[in-house]
Amino acid sequence: MNLITIKEDWPIRVAKHKVLFRKAYPLTEFDNIILSFLYLYNDTIGYNELGSILGFAVEANEEEQVYFDIAEAGIFSSLLDTLTEYHLISTHKNEDGNLIISTTHWGLEARQKGVKHLFYEGVISFNEHYLLFDWENFDNLFHFSKYGLFSEIYNSKEIKPYYFSPEDQHENVFLHKALLNFNSELEENKNIEIQWVNEAVLNYEKSISHISLSLIKEDEVYRIEVVLNDKPSPELDEIILKEANSKLFADWLLLLRYQLYLRDIKEIHAADISQFTKHVNWQTVLCDSRVVWDNNWFELLSSEEVTSNAVWYQVIQNCPDEVLILNIEAYADYWDWSRLSKKVEIPYIINTINQFPWDIDVFLERIDQKELEQLLTTIIDVYAIEDWKKVTNRVSFEFIEREIQTLPLTFTR
Repeated sequence: MNLITIKEDWPIRVAKHKVLFRKAYPLTEFDNIILSFLYLYNDTIGYNELGSILGFAVEANEEEQVYFDIAEAGIFSSLLDTLTEYHLISTHKNEDGNLIISTTHWGLEARQKGVKHLFYEGVISFNEHYLLFDWENFDNLFHFSKYGLFSEIYNSKEIKPYYFSPEDQHENVFLHKALLNFNSELEENKNIEIQWVNEAVLNYEKSISHISLSLIKEDEVYRIEVVLNDKPSPELDEIILKEANSKLFADWLLLLRYQLYLRDIKEIHAADISQFTKHVNWQTVLCDSRVVWDNNWFELLSSEEVTSNAVWYQVIQNCPDEVLILNIEAYADYWDWSRLSKKVEIPYIINTINQFPWDIDVFLERIDQKELEQLLTTIIDVYAIEDWKKVTNRVSFEFIEREIQTLPLTFTR
């Protein structure tokens, strides 16, 4: 039975690595012709010989009455440049100084597979569950792409061709991660073939994904089901049950129980909520009409784990005066006395004006003439009141006559 489901942000660490990859392109008709001729000549042939076979006047031949044609020689050279650009052929001079054309390793591969390649290096991103332990290994990589979390390639530039043996590639765990999580279905990625990923991390970034946690109860046993980016994740369900992740599992379980408590409870008591302090949003809870205010709340809210100015502001705003007054003295060091002076009932402040550091200026704004006169005859530190002209204007003439000798009244009427 699903007791409750909650949604949470899930931080993902993004590791950046250097990546080597190539892009595939179809062979042109001329590519196929040249590679076919080279095959007939054991993949090595003289430059002029190949040109002559193909009908280009790349050298003079008096016996056959062929004359060198600079235009045809230029066309032939340009056509061969396209094969060189894609690393299909290479040229060198032999001992006699004649130019020789040979099929390269990549030309042999192109003839076999029907495609040619350009080679690149760049940066590839890998998503990591950095809040989890033992979440993947070489034989069981986490399939991030199932959840829309793809590895992406950035900052690519063309480089010279390279070669990695299949054995070395098989041992490169980051290559396997890239092949698993790179989005090759995107149109711009369809011709990309990732061939190597360096182990060293260039840098880290963070991103936020989303998880849903469900508290499931079956035969008096609780378990948690995880949904990552709106897709159920049996992988994460298993990972969080590992001993290495027991602390996070316990924390998630506590969070779910807390949300279940908030959803179903009719009265919120300090003794009950104290077990969930790590997950409580105090500004929200203390505004909740279900809170049953008593002395226990003050003991909880003054604890090092909970106390803050924002918490005590909410106490002043929401705690009933009758409960608040009972705890003012015991928790005197926690109050914002200016805010408290706006809230607490007037008779109590007058009666304790000499006991606590009330904000006199704030309090004076709240009281009427009778209350002011009562305050002035109660307060010991009369010079805590700064504006006696204003105070004098607010009291009765009879009061001035009676107290003129004892108070620093300033009569300006």
